[in-house]
Amino acid sequence: MSTHELPASDAPRRRYAELDRLLREAVLRERAELSGDVPTADGTMVRARRTNSPEAPYAGYLSWSQLGNLVAQTLRHLGSELGWDGEAVVAALKSETALPHDLRERQILLEALQREFNRCFDYSTRVLHRVHVNRQENYEKYLGDEPVLRTFHEFDFDPATIGFFPISEWTEHRQLERHNVGEARIRSHRPRQKWITDTTEFAKLAAAERRKDPGSPCPTLVDYIVDSRESQGDKLILTVAHSDYSQHVAISTYLDTHPELYDQLRRRIQGTEPGDGLAAVIQNAPPSNIVINVTVLSRTGSLLLLQRAEKARVWPSRFQVGPHETMNWTSAGEAPENCFDLAERALREEVGLDNPDLYYDKIVFSWFGYYMPNASAYFFAHVRTSLTKDEILERIDSCEGRWEVKDARWMNLHRDDVLDREAILDILSTWRQGSHKSGLDSQQRAWLPHAVMSLSQLSRVIRQKML
Repeated sequence: MSTHELPASDAPRRRYAELDRLLREAVLRERAELSGDVPTADGTMVRARRTNSPEAPYAGYLSWSQLGNLVAQTLRHLGSELGWDGEAVVAALKSETALPHDLRERQILLEALQREFNRCFDYSTRVLHRVHVNRQENYEKYLGDEPVLRTFHEFDFDPATIGFFPISEWTEHRQLERHNVGEARIRSHRPRQKWITDTTEFAKLAAAERRKDPGSPCPTLVDYIVDSRESQGDKLILTVAHSDYSQHVAISTYLDTHPELYDQLRRRIQGTEPGDGLAAVIQNAPPSNIVINVTVLSRTGSLLLLQRAEKARVWPSRFQVGPHETMNWTSAGEAPENCFDLAERALREEVGLDNPDLYYDKIVFSWFGYYMPNASAYFFAHVRTSLTKDEILERIDSCEGRWEVKDARWMNLHRDDVLDREAILDILSTWRQGSHKSGLDSQQRAWLPHAVMSLSQLSRVIRQKML
């Protein structure tokens, strides 16, 4: 349902109209209560000083512009997709524009109002010594439904349920910059793999994949140091060893046909015994690869979707969210690509974005971790371009990796200026069945598992105003 639409039937319409009326009346009373007379030190009452600055903190008088700015700031902090500034908040509270009826956005607005009024009343009581007897105790009474508890798992989507385990995540206040990434450390021989105890079947599978196509040489993750910022100079540093793409395909196929091994590894990652934990599991993994997925937004904010070629070696004809690329192993004596190099190459080779200026020389990384079903290390990154949809399609049509793409389409992330959660959930739902099972979306499209990760991460990046 659009944020600015009332429900279709008459009863919900009347219900929301009444809730909106009561909400606006409560806000009007609260603001008036916070703008009354102020006692001075000698006990006399003086009118609170009125400030003309909307950015000024509450100091006894709460103007509409102040209230609008305070609520707008808290909306951004709480992750609202409304994108309202102070003027838009005031317009909605004064009946000039509609209040949201999308339950999630309405709940966030009510929480923002509650928080800001609580802060103002706390200041009024402690500093101005006012007595307030008609406080609004719970704005959620104007929600129209049961409130939803907030969770770290956006859209109720936990990446671990489909095999993605985090190593590091970046946020608005802790972003990954180039200077936070150190040169990879190369290990000539990785530790012996301990995932597979009966190695005969796996050896045959790996040999068959090499005969079909040995694939390009690539690094495989052995160990890592994250940019924790807890001590000066901490950087994201990967320790890698040599692998090739056929080894990645072999371990992916093996794990897909041996779900009992995957379940055992999952328990080890989440366990507490010696040798448990993600780092220990990675150190003893068979060689695979390191991968990135980069979401691409057009100039107007449309999201690029790519359908893989029918003859792709893995995941043929599936849809992905932006380019997807494997890290290259470089010449002897040279360090492998870092994550920024890899993102730039993915954008250049698969989308034709050959100049960082086309995406404002800004690559936003949101997540780094491990995809257990492929034994692959994964980066998720995001860019916003200065190009139109047609300009991007023209570049894809003539770029180096054109043969890997069957089709390119666009997804509108927002509807009526609010993130279209239903459209996103439609895609996320295709990978709710587990690490080896997927379904089709409402348009009968099949998606890669990293596509749902990219989409859920992009929504967080947009919500946190990182892009």
